[in-house]
Amino acid sequence: MNARGRLRAALALAVPLLAAAPCLAAQQGEPHIGYVYPAGAQAGTSLDVWVGGQFLRGVETARFTGEGVRAEVVGHYRPLNNQQRGALRQKLRQLSQRDPKATTALEQTEAEKDGITIPPLPGVPDLEELDREQLAALQRRYFDPRAQPNSQIGETVVLRLRLEPGAGTGARELRLITPAGASNPLRFEVGALTEYLEEEPNDRDADRGTMSWLPVVVNGQVTPGDVDRFRFHALAGTRLVVAAQARALIPYLADAVPGWFQATLALYDAAGRELAFVDDFRFNPDPVLAYEIPRNGEYVVEIRDSIYRGREDFVYRLSLGELPYLTSLFPLGGAAGERAALRVGGWNLPTDWVVLERLREEPGTQPVAVATELGLTNPLPFALDELPERQEREPNGTPESAQELELPVIVNGRIGEPGDLDVFRFEGRPGDRLVVEVVARRLGSPLDSGIRPTDADGDQPAGDGGPQGPRPRPLAHHPRPTLSPHAAQPRGALP
Repeated sequence: MNARGRLRAALALAVPLLAAAPCLAAQQGEPHIGYVYPAGAQAGTSLDVWVGGQFLRGVETARFTGEGVRAEVVGHYRPLNNQQRGALRQKLRQLSQRDPKATTALEQTEAEKDGITIPPLPGVPDLEELDREQLAALQRRYFDPRAQPNSQIGETVVLRLRLEPGAGTGARELRLITPAGASNPLRFEVGALTEYLEEEPNDRDADRGTMSWLPVVVNGQVTPGDVDRFRFHALAGTRLVVAAQARALIPYLADAVPGWFQATLALYDAAGRELAFVDDFRFNPDPVLAYEIPRNGEYVVEIRDSIYRGREDFVYRLSLGELPYLTSLFPLGGAAGERAALRVGGWNLPTDWVVLERLREEPGTQPVAVATELGLTNPLPFALDELPERQEREPNGTPESAQELELPVIVNGRIGEPGDLDVFRFEGRPGDRLVVEVVARRLGSPLDSGIRPTDADGDQPAGDGGPQGPRPRPLAHHPRPTLSPHAAQPRGALP
């Protein structure tokens, strides 16, 4: 092994496994993958990705949904045993004590002499270029007493990916194929923007310098107590959008409390003053920060876990720049198979309207995004139904001004200001069983809605406007208020 090979080998000790053999098929447990890092890449690029999981012995290939992504298995590595961990500790100590100006090859560890090979790590350059702080960061990564080893992500598979220039952008599903079968799927994003891997250490202000241009996507991992910061330059008037993907990539971590990576975002000026902080977006746990830059200068964006946890599967993608971001559609739905004109809202959008010439024929939902110079925005769901559609007509805030409806019907409305009420009047007959359901949050609306039925005199009939049951529901965060079936009163009004 030459000097460069020995240096590159010093990052993480592991025992390589040979190609799959017939005896490997008798594997214990079903193959499982817990994270992929990075969790996305730009179309038209090639890169290595690291997949952590369990029962991956004999992994043969990787499969992605969609077209344009090709994968080759580079290696499969088992967790370090005590001897290998000791060898890694010795190598890191040796590297940290070397003379940075020395050009002689480093002495091999006993583990290397015994033929144990060591795979590279994501985002880490050649060891000849590492400084003491970076070596210390590697030391913390592998020997941090706060780290909680997890056998479910103890094995590592390295994949070499090639993304075609024409690969469609958006979410894909990745599975590893082993002699024991296919693994569970994990989300992998194909993007249009330039992408980077974070470089540790970056927990202090501008440890890694200033990013040269925006917009970008930064891929990172949060280890225990880790805080990742990125410095960039922005001009006055820039409508900055910083959007994190964390829980969207891995929705549930079975052994974490809470059971997901809860990312937070903060924005600082060059003097270290906090300008904005977010830990979610409306009812979505992945935060989105929007801020108009007040003056030319350097700024720092920070991402961390809300309670400073971390592990290899605390993976994130951070989109940063004057990015278009879609926050609202109106109406929220339309008749299947018909044409629809939608008013759109958000940040940095090139238009206020989107026209869908022909909706899908089947009832359900279809994604809607806005085309921009940087590609498509984030999508929002748009409902497709077969019932007649009506749009609310203002003013309709009182029983006297209630909008007349003929049932069955779907009404597309908007609560335009605090205190707004929408009241609808319809004809009912004794014995009719009525169902009224609000669909808002399932379609991306922040509305926390409620339903109150009344008769023509303004009296409320039996029923509380919520699901049947002896206990009242909490008033906060109603995702889908429903008026349960009950006998309708003649000519009722529903605000």
